[in-house]
Amino acid sequence: MPCCPGRKNVHSGYRILQEYFCYPDAFLFFDLCGCPALPDGLQAEFFTLQLRFSRPLPVDIRLRRDSLRLYCAPAINLFIHHAEAITLDNRRADYPLVPSRHYPQHYDVFSVNSVVSQVQDMFRKKDLGRPVSTQAARQWPAFESFSHQMEYSRKREVVYWHHRTKTSLFHRGFDHTLAFIHADGSYPSDESLLSNEVVSVSLTCTNRELPSQIRSGDITGTTGKNAAVASFRNITRPTQPLWPVIDGSLHWSLLSAMNLNYLSLLDTDALKQVIANFDRHAIHHPQTARLSQQKLDAIERLETRPVDRLFTGIPVRGLASTLYLHPEPFVCEGEMYLLGTVLSHFLSLYASVNSFHMLTVVNTESQETWKWTERIGQHPLI
Repeated sequence: MPCCPGRKNVHSGYRILQEYFCYPDAFLFFDLCGCPALPDGLQAEFFTLQLRFSRPLPVDIRLRRDSLRLYCAPAINLFIHHAEAITLDNRRADYPLVPSRHYPQHYDVFSVNSVVSQVQDMFRKKDLGRPVSTQAARQWPAFESFSHQMEYSRKREVVYWHHRTKTSLFHRGFDHTLAFIHADGSYPSDESLLSNEVVSVSLTCTNRELPSQIRSGDITGTTGKNAAVASFRNITRPTQPLWPVIDGSLHWSLLSAMNLNYLSLLDTDALKQVIANFDRHAIHHPQTARLSQQKLDAIERLETRPVDRLFTGIPVRGLASTLYLHPEPFVCEGEMYLLGTVLSHFLSLYASVNSFHMLTVVNTESQETWKWTERIGQHPLI
């Protein structure tokens, strides 16, 4: 399950790759299976769980008391917030999208959830002869909502909102604006479509760079949304914010990766390019980029063959891939195993629903292999 919310029209496999590079600690967990349940009415206050390894741990790996933690979950600095009201006046193309005028450095826009406006209608009551104002709510459709077929039935009267960003000249990050346009990108020529309306925008926001000041153990206070039945604290410091990259060359690489189908993705060079596109840390930090390039070079080859398996008595044909990795740039074998686990989920999300994928990773130095179970394809039909 990805940590960050995403749009339904975005492939979930790409989100897993992106979060693997942005939040690697979120993947450092395991489930204990096959353990018998504790008997009812047990009066003991604690119990001991012994983990026996089949071979000794590497000499450079030291397990401490805090190496294993219970009741841990990743926390994301995202929350619902309403932007400052926007008054449509037909005097500008884009309207500034401001989360807070009083504390601009404390908020940044992650996504726009909805755009609603109040239309001011004026009419005269027959009995009194005085003007009366009423308000009617209008729900604006998003430009990326794939509802442009309404244009044909309503003769270009439909206006969409479009979230735009550009690099800020006054602070780190971006300036956000909201444009109201037709399906072809043109601005409404009829002033009555954008007049006498006050727009309310629901946002998903972050606290910009404020979480970078938090140290381990600082998050302990409860809020109205947190239950006070248990205490909590953060065991790690928040990760550094990574701003979106709007470089044109990266856009072309992303478009090329999204045009890959399932079979072409099982090519060594294509897989390397997809992994590199979603490594945000490598894009922002040159030192991380060198290490990431070394890990990409460690992918020596990828071999794929068709296989048949029985699922509930029904024969199903799928693909089995073998990825050969050189261990030198990786910290330990656990890091290689984690990469294989992420790729196993990623490739299964690309496989069709009537197929499956099975991944095997081979350590080319020790010839040790890790094999993941068959994963039924989860690629959506639409």
